[in-house]
Amino acid sequence: MALAQGPDRSLWVGMAWKGKGRGLQQFRDGIWKPLIEPGLDSSTLSVIALLLDRDGGLWVGTANQGIYHIHGSHVDRFRSEDGLSANKVRSFYEDREGGIWAVTTRGIESFHRPQVVTFSTREGLSVDNVVSVVVSSDDTVWLANGNSLDSIKDGRISSVRSGAGLPGNEVTALFADHAGQLWVGIDSDLFLYKQGRFSRVVRSDGSSTRFIVGMTEDINHDIWAEVSGSDRELIRIRNLKVVEEYPAAVIPSARLLAADSHGAIWLGLRDGNLARFRNGQADVFTFPHSESDEVRQIAVNSDDSVFATTAYGLIAWRNSMTQTLTSRNGLPCDAAIGMNWDHQGALWLYMECGLVRIDKQEIQKWWNDPKAIVITRVFDSFDGLQSGKADYNPTAQSSDGRLWFANKVVLQMIDPSHLFRNGIPPPVHLESVAADGKQFSAGGTVRLPPLVRDLEIDYTALSFVNPRQVRFRYRLEGRDASWQEAGTRRQAFYNDLGPGQYRFHVIACNNDQVWNEAGAALFFSIPPAWYQTKLLKALCVVAMILLTSMLYLFRMNRYAKSMKMRFNERLSERTRLARELHDTLLQTIQGSKLVADGIEEYLDDPPRAKQSLAKLSQWLSQAMDEGRAALESLRNAASSEELSEALRHTAEDCAPNSMRVFLTVTGNVCPLHPVAREEVYCIAFEAIRNACVHSNGSVMTIALSYGRDLKIQIDDNGRGFDPDLIQTGKPGHFGITGMKERASKIGARLMLRTSVKDGTKFSLIVPGHVIFRSSRRGWSRLLYRLTFPFTKQ
Repeated sequence: MALAQGPDRSLWVGMAWKGKGRGLQQFRDGIWKPLIEPGLDSSTLSVIALLLDRDGGLWVGTANQGIYHIHGSHVDRFRSEDGLSANKVRSFYEDREGGIWAVTTRGIESFHRPQVVTFSTREGLSVDNVVSVVVSSDDTVWLANGNSLDSIKDGRISSVRSGAGLPGNEVTALFADHAGQLWVGIDSDLFLYKQGRFSRVVRSDGSSTRFIVGMTEDINHDIWAEVSGSDRELIRIRNLKVVEEYPAAVIPSARLLAADSHGAIWLGLRDGNLARFRNGQADVFTFPHSESDEVRQIAVNSDDSVFATTAYGLIAWRNSMTQTLTSRNGLPCDAAIGMNWDHQGALWLYMECGLVRIDKQEIQKWWNDPKAIVITRVFDSFDGLQSGKADYNPTAQSSDGRLWFANKVVLQMIDPSHLFRNGIPPPVHLESVAADGKQFSAGGTVRLPPLVRDLEIDYTALSFVNPRQVRFRYRLEGRDASWQEAGTRRQAFYNDLGPGQYRFHVIACNNDQVWNEAGAALFFSIPPAWYQTKLLKALCVVAMILLTSMLYLFRMNRYAKSMKMRFNERLSERTRLARELHDTLLQTIQGSKLVADGIEEYLDDPPRAKQSLAKLSQWLSQAMDEGRAALESLRNAASSEELSEALRHTAEDCAPNSMRVFLTVTGNVCPLHPVAREEVYCIAFEAIRNACVHSNGSVMTIALSYGRDLKIQIDDNGRGFDPDLIQTGKPGHFGITGMKERASKIGARLMLRTSVKDGTKFSLIVPGHVIFRSSRRGWSRLLYRLTFPFTKQ
């Protein structure tokens, strides 16, 4: 049924019939013979399939007895009881990573060479209850295995069982001293096991040591042991007798012990801290942690540093400095069970989530920076590891560098110097592309629809040694500046891609960090929407240039008009001032000149000359008042004081003593536009001055009303003037004409009513959007400011 050629040129022949000369036979040097090993006679097998793997192991598939794996003189068997899908095996296949695949009548099985080797009852242990492991100086591995003391020496397993040499029912803590002697905790006693005999340790009164949980040996070769139970204490043992006792009242309660080279005993406390006991005194070193949890293993190193494992991480002490290594530093989890160092100085942490290796350089980096992220290598169930928390000493190391781990069920071993390295880079495969929920093929160049919002790319890498440790990196050329570390995630997501051509590149590494640098690539494109096309963008740019040019020209035109208006205002003010000077001051000075010229004629007539001089003095005083009034109008017009106060001061300065002035203000006073305010003030000033100088009235009222518009009412009870002058103005005088021109310039309404009986009534209404500064609000004000930045408001 099957043939396989061995490395020694022999031939393995598998036959379906059982019996002598049948089953599985090896043909070498012209001789046929079966394989005879303990528990196996290959002639009794009904063989269907054979495979000789690259390591020289022979895989035998049978018709109803499962799979046999023969490597050297060791035979492993896998049946349905061991998890095989069926006991009838049809064929084998070895993949390029060294994995063995078996096809049964009910499924496909996968076998990979484990990094971690397991010892259980299948390999010869008495029971599956390993709670402690130590290695003696002769490289014997001792196990506390329930009701049995088991040992492994040169590949052979032996046991000392309860009722058959074991002086008790349950083995607890173990310790191997410098001489290779084994100290064994059994029930509530401590024994020295030497040359196949158990010697009991007793107290001075001959009583039991009670329940022992941890032991160590000091520099004087005395044994120190931690006693648990109701009366916890630390005891020192010499010549199988307890010579010193330190109760919990003297030193803190511990679980595990370790001795340093200076004679001190280090204690792993039950509250998760460390203590150093020397000269009868204990110094406690605390570590930050939220929950109280006992130390699970403690070790003193050659550099006098102390390490201990706890549920909240690896704690360490060196030169009075304490540090904690946790998942924040790169560990896969926090709960550490045991630890040991290999011959290369690397630290191995036996944790609840796996077996972790940390190089010596990484540990030094962490010593230098407690917040440093360390690089680790993790071994998990795919490597054959079965994690678990042992009750006592969880790890040990033999002289050949092999590390041993007890997990409260089985014993496991890893050889750091002979780790299998997977040198095959994993092939990378792109599985699918989804854009906004729609699936696309991942082959060739993919053309996606416009306006893609959610893009998902699924990828994978094929490595069967440890698929959970396959890691990925990807980069989207045209978008990502560098590689994105995806870890074990097998999806990439993008939600901000614009139109264009893209290349998605993904690479992967296997469990031993061997990278497939070629990886896999996907080309795809996203076309632009109509408003994302280059033509539309070009048109938008042209339109923006044109609009900007139009706005610039409009603003410059507006600015030119504003400057022209200001020049006109200045010219109008100069014209008004010229009118004022012509109508008042110059005429008065001209009259004064005529009086002065006439004085010469009356020099011989002193009374008349005196009368002329008095008249000249009167005219000159009038000229001074008129000039002062003109200057006052200019000063007040430029003043920043509130309009009602300015009008009040104007009326008080020019009104004669015989005239009473009343001023009222209604509504909420608002800030006024300075240019419009100047025009309003000049108009009101002219009206007040006319009432003061020409009305001969006894009462003048001034009323300001702030509402939607600004209203000013100025009334007097004087003699009035000719109503026809309201339209034409007095010849040679420009007061009324100037008031009308100013009102027209700011869009105001000016009304004058006069009669001899009722006096003069002056009314001015100025639109609010012209006079009030706060008339432009919200977005309209902002838009106005952006459009006309040179215009004052």
